[in-house]
Amino acid sequence: ALDIDLYMRIALELPLKRLIVGGMERVYEIGRVFRNEGVDTRHNPEFTELETYAAYWDFHDVMDEAEEIIRAAAKVVSPDGKINYQ
Repeated sequence: ALDIDLYMRIALELPLKRLIVGGMERVYEIGRVFRNEGVDTRHNPEFTELETYAAYWDFHDVMDEAEEIIRAAAKVVSPDGKINYQ
């Protein structure tokens, strides 16, 4: 109905890496991404992804940061931080 080409993101990576190169030491984004793949009980072509980068950190530090971001987001929507899934 819009009669225009639409483009969907397959990754959050490139803009975040540009920010790191530009001097920001830590960046993250929670966003919708898409894959041109089939759908089954374990795979959905549209999903929400958390991508995080930090200069001079190892993967343990990045994992800790990702966990803290998810924990903080859960507390925003549920005071006890627990979220029911399905």
